[in-house]
Amino acid sequence: VESLERLRLQEEVTMARQIQLDLLPSAPPTTEAFVISAQSTPSRTVGGDFYDFITVSEKRLAVVIADASGKGMPAALMIAQIQAMVRSEVNNGSPISAMLKNVNKQILRSTSAEKFATLFYGELDTADARFCYANAGHNYPILVRRSGQVELLKDGGPVIGAFPHMEYKSSTVQLEPEDILFLFTDGLSEALNAEDHEYGEQRISDMLVRHRNKGPQEIVNEILNDMYTHDPSDPPRDDTTIIAIKMNDLLRSDGQARAF
Repeated sequence: VESLERLRLQEEVTMARQIQLDLLPSAPPTTEAFVISAQSTPSRTVGGDFYDFITVSEKRLAVVIADASGKGMPAALMIAQIQAMVRSEVNNGSPISAMLKNVNKQILRSTSAEKFATLFYGELDTADARFCYANAGHNYPILVRRSGQVELLKDGGPVIGAFPHMEYKSSTVQLEPEDILFLFTDGLSEALNAEDHEYGEQRISDMLVRHRNKGPQEIVNEILNDMYTHDPSDPPRDDTTIIAIKMNDLLRSDGQARAF
């Protein structure tokens, strides 16, 4: 009886994993304006990370990355909730700051106080290469300019689901040809080596600057390979999700470089 019960539980977890995989994008969107690479590895069969790409309008693409507190099934269920709420808010046309305020309010109503999530939401305007975003307590995405200059996308507010009546501020950055935008969850930055030293955000930033002339998939591969030399745990100790976006360098008809 015990082995049958164990088998039934395993089947349910496997089914939950398939449902979670179905919620993730099958492939990143592709346009002539930018190239995107994304990868997510759960530490258990189901994970508490998620990412999404949402078409807001013909010229605007939303990029979402989030990480729920805890691991396994409870974290996965919370993430599914948040994803549905974010998509609903986008469909309703909510401005970014109002969207995060509403999602925070709904999560507070539907989960216990110790359950929360970090979330980063940004909208990429493919017509003028502006990126409007808000950061809800998430690891700061790293913007690496063509020159190697590094900027962190910090503006926003606190984590989702922990505090009532929170306000979120949105900001805009202008992207230029060959810029790289790198989003990640703390499974990457907090990967520990045998001496309990974290991989760290500075090392991620240094890797991005060093490999900034490569394509986004190559950049993801370089960083993941470097992380595995630091912490070879397989599967990783924590859910690990990465998105790399690179602006293309197209030419105008007059021969001058432009972003899009």
